[in-house]
Amino acid sequence: MSDNVDLLIIKPGSPKRMYGDLSATLSAIEPPYLGALLAAFIREKGYSVKIIDTEIQEVNIGNPKLINIIVAGQNPSASSTPLMVITEEIIKKIKARSLVPIILTGIHPSALPERTLRETRADFIGRGESFYTMLELLKGNKNVQGLCYLENNKFIDSGWGEVVDTDELPMAAWDLLEMDKYRAIIGTALVILTREYLMPLFIQALVVHIIVLIVIFGLSMIISREFVFEAQKK
Repeated sequence: MSDNVDLLIIKPGSPKRMYGDLSATLSAIEPPYLGALLAAFIREKGYSVKIIDTEIQEVNIGNPKLINIIVAGQNPSASSTPLMVITEEIIKKIKARSLVPIILTGIHPSALPERTLRETRADFIGRGESFYTMLELLKGNKNVQGLCYLENNKFIDSGWGEVVDTDELPMAAWDLLEMDKYRAIIGTALVILTREYLMPLFIQALVVHIIVLIVIFGLSMIISREFVFEAQKK
């Protein structure tokens, strides 16, 4: 794939720093599902996308129009703030050789947007769900719900991002990832994020995802981190 893409998505991470020597053989290496889902959504709208997972790849940004660093892992309650150190290091390296704008998304940037902007030198923060925010930013529109930035050192906050219409979410762009380098597939990566799907459709989507991951990408392990399930009686 050409490095001159519209959107470069970066997953920050450093298994060696977190797990030491265990990272070489024992620690799980999980694909960035949120990044793959965003990539599929943006690609479906006609834009070119590339994903770099720093847990398995070097950061070679090329010449994209926009860089999104997703400061989030598979465990939402404890996988954002610990990634801020490596995120700041990545931003520093990018800024040293490129003027490409950087937008941070994830729980930590969403909770502390102004502080994160000032501490990291990122250009934008996408608060909450950033599917539509990212799409509008690629169109050159800064006047969009969910986008935060500094203008003449003044903090501009447009609130939280618009909640995505789940009917618009395609299957995650697994083809943009080096799937043979991962050692675990998280259960949440098999589920289309949804609020209103009926159970039969939910099961169909789950089965389709499992089949694709087994047949095409050689799935060998599924880890489920779904702690809460809810059913609504009709």
